[in-house]
Amino acid sequence: MVTFQDIATSEKVIPHFPGWSKPERESEHSYFEAPLDIGGVTEPGIILAGNCSLAHPDKHVTFEIYARKLPAKRRVPLMRVDWRRISGGHSNVRDRPAGLPSRVSDTHHHSFALNFNPNTGRMRRGNLPLAEECGETLEDFEALCVYVGRAFRIKNMNIVSRPDWEYGRLL
Repeated sequence: MVTFQDIATSEKVIPHFPGWSKPERESEHSYFEAPLDIGGVTEPGIILAGNCSLAHPDKHVTFEIYARKLPAKRRVPLMRVDWRRISGGHSNVRDRPAGLPSRVSDTHHHSFALNFNPNTGRMRRGNLPLAEECGETLEDFEALCVYVGRAFRIKNMNIVSRPDWEYGRLL
């Protein structure tokens, strides 16, 4: 059985990129869920998820790794990167570690290390309540994928294609 720490620290490969979904009618969001291989084995329930708004080109993208014990539907988010969120930055919880700011910008990283409690072997309560700045400027989608590949230890993050954003559209 693979532990949360194993998932976070192991090198991973996306064996197949399924492509971005057609946009949802109400929200115009597009998403994908891709399995992850660890050590050459596709681990059931270990998923890289991507989400974006096709109406907002080059912003509002989220990548997340989550675990799900099959056949259960409950997800356990392990790490996430939010890029240029249209709703703005993220507020960290009050009981955050020393040195972590109370608020981070619209591009930030919810790392496994910040959100995992080694004493309990569980993730902190809430949906990855702690985030930090990425520490570098991510100018475009390709730079975002390079960063996510490095942060999530995914060797072939470059197979994730650019979403079908609608450029030049008036909102």
